[in-house]
Parts: sequence; C-alpha cells; structure tokens
Amino acid sequence: NASFMDLAILDQNTCFAVGWQGAVYKTENGGSSWEQLSTENNENVTSVYAINGVMYATTESGAVLRCSDRSTWSSFTIENFRSNSVSFYNSFIGFMTGSKGQFAKTTNGGASWEQVETDFTGLIRKVQFLDANNGFAIAQDIDPQTKVPQAKILKTVNGGVNWTVLHQVANQVFNYLNFTNSANW
Repeated sequence: NASFMDLAILDQNTCFAVGWQGAVYKTENGGSSWEQLSTENNENVTSVYAINGVMYATTESGAVLRCSDRSTWSSFTIENFRSNSVSFYNSFIGFMTGSKGQFAKTTNGGASWEQVETDFTGLIRKVQFLDANNGFAIAQDIDPQTKVPQAKILKTVNGGVNWTVLHQVANQVFNYLNFTNSANW
C-alpha cells in the first residue's frame, strides 16, 4: 500500500505520483491506469516536480532523483544538504529546500546546484518562484520563547537569501503552496 506525498503533471496524459517506501507511479493515459516505477531505493519520496519533460524528486534522506526519459531515475546528493522539495521557475532556474533553512539553486537546469545561505533557520517545506528573485515558501519552526511550533508563509525578493515572514500560525503545519500565475496564489 502506497501513501502518496506529491503529484507532478507533465502534460494532459502524463502524471507522476510519489510517496512512502520509494513509491513512484506514472500514468500516460490521463489516469485510467498507473504503472509503478523503480527508483532503485525504498526511501520515502517527499516531493516531485516536472519541467519540460524532466522530473525531479526528493527523498526523506536528502537524495534527489532525476528522470528525463519518463522511466529511468538517477540519484544525486548535495553535500551536507537534506532536501525536502524541488521547484523550477523555468528550464534553467530551479530551487531546492531543506531543513535548518537550507536552500539550493541551479541556473543550468539542474546540472549543478549551489547552496544559498539564508537568514531562516527552520524547515522550508515547499517553495515556488514567480521569477529568478521573487518567491514564496511555506515553512515551520519553533517559537524561541513559547517553544510552540509555528507554520509560516515566507517571501523572498533576492533569490532566497533573505526571507520575510508574511503570516504565521501557532500549532499548525502548512504542507503545500501553489500559484496559478504571478497575480493569483
């Protein structure tokens, strides 16, 4: 039995669903039937993102999976980085989030990734960028005075270096963020 964590749509017929114990499923007929794919590991897959036919997925241990042929997955890691989610602004510029404020960026379509030092120290769960500099994230950290967990909506205007808290709620967890376009979210 698979527990699914995320979904990525490539086109009107092709979609990938990912989840616990290495679960990666694909449909190429609009969801009428699903095929289970092998990622060669049984790690929990926490997120998946599709851009121009290339799929990226993150695992609970921090490994990143990449697939460009809709069936074969390769794996890579970023040293001292525990990835939570991945998102792309366009074919070249992408972002990866991690724990303890970890954030990475690619400007060459994922061929290489650079860690970006941030001023946020909590867990960045998901991120979405409107352009190369302006983005939003959902995150979680612990209030230092009350020791209560807080869900936060963050905004950056400099590519993820600095984050401003737009909204926060105690004892809540935000799990997903999505924009339909730059004016609606």
